Amino acid sequence: MKKTLLTFTLLAGLSSCTNLSEDLDMIGTQNITQTKSGNLSISENEPAIVKDLRNYISQIKLQGKQARVLTSYTLTPYIYKEDTIMYIANYEDGWELLSTDHRVPLVMASSDTGQFNISDTTSMNPALLAYLNSLEKELFFIKQIENTQENTYNLWQAITLSNKEINPDSIQINPKVLETLPKAAALSPGSGYWELISTSAPKTSTTNIGHIIKTNWGQDSPWNEYVPYKYGTSGSHCPAGCTAIAGAQYLYYLHYKNNKPVSTVTTATYNSSNNTYTYTGNSSTVWNQMAKNQSASSGQAAAAIFIGYVGQQINTKYGINESGSNRYYLADFLNQLGYNYTVKDIDYSYIITQLYNNIPTVISIFNKDAGHTLICDRYKKITTTTTSTFGWVGTDNLGNDSNERDEAGNIIGYTFTYERENLTNATHQLGMNWGYDGSYDYLWLEASSYSDWVSNTTYDTERYMLK
Repeated sequence: MKKTLLTFTLLAGLSSCTNLSEDLDMIGTQNITQTKSGNLSISENEPAIVKDLRNYISQIKLQGKQARVLTSYTLTPYIYKEDTIMYIANYEDGWELLSTDHRVPLVMASSDTGQFNISDTTSMNPALLAYLNSLEKELFFIKQIENTQENTYNLWQAITLSNKEINPDSIQINPKVLETLPKAAALSPGSGYWELISTSAPKTSTTNIGHIIKTNWGQDSPWNEYVPYKYGTSGSHCPAGCTAIAGAQYLYYLHYKNNKPVSTVTTATYNSSNNTYTYTGNSSTVWNQMAKNQSASSGQAAAAIFIGYVGQQINTKYGINESGSNRYYLADFLNQLGYNYTVKDIDYSYIITQLYNNIPTVISIFNKDAGHTLICDRYKKITTTTTSTFGWVGTDNLGNDSNERDEAGNIIGYTFTYERENLTNATHQLGMNWGYDGSYDYLWLEASSYSDWVSNTTYDTERYMLK
């Protein structure tokens, strides 16, 4: 069965945000052993894939950049169950998670800024932690499948070449070698492999849909000032809940897009007997009073009352460290306000189409341990066109070495070369409103909506959306 997958997964029937400390063991940091090679850290047993990744970085990622930009990098193995399933590429500013299998997207996640430190979970986005948890299992499973019929996926095609992709009539033979052959001899590659010699400077075009959601609300102060207090306290409120934040921000968006709902509550009265709030009032102008972010000079209280009201309407279960609700409650509440949403299995082709129409999508992804609800509200499509030249490393069909080498044995010439022209690859990246006050805005996640690389396998993570 063909599946579509955003190569990012979060994780709870009640979608809530787990503590960072609880997610520490979710990341595959076991027994990472590295050797140094210049500014590169590599795993001993994967020299071929590391060479491919270095070619991608030097000839695709960094080519054409100004000298001061992204000129150095480190490449560190990401190990899961004693298998290197990804490499972490940290640039001078920004990072990428690069896969190690040609059957899946090359770039699994990326950031425009900062560094990726697999050991520093205290400052890592909880949703990213959960993403890594599911991604580990998926990539590990794919690597166990010896299926040579699968196609090479997107950007890998610019840096790798297999014999099944070759048109034999297009192989170029070094004229100097041909001059030494008998007239009757026919020369062709024998035993060996194609390696990337060079690529043209990539021609890149970008389609960018910026944030559609204009609010940056979060679960803590000042946005949780009108939700129940933490048990046993009188001055500390529970987290507002990720589903409540996603729902409130989505409703704020829907009001301005469709003028529905027209109005909402304006006041909140605390009931000390049962630690709840009663939300009253009805105003069509209060929307304009709501603060969009923490830095606004006023309006946080109006937004917090609305957030508390949404949380109550979707039956949020409040806790000391996390609060959560069910995606079905959110869909029901939206429908009470005049919409017609249902909970569907996630479909990233649909999400991207919606984004092109300037419509975000609420997504909820979870398993038995944890979960998160957020809004997918931006999109970036990067189209890269390159011409790649490959050389044959090995022997010819007569058994002779097909390479010219220097005294140290390094290849300095090729008998056979192959040029693949005008190869165009598109990567589809999704950005989120995470519900963390605008934090983690730099994070992009690959949306492989147009691939079938994910196998027909049931993982422990479920993905849903409101449609």
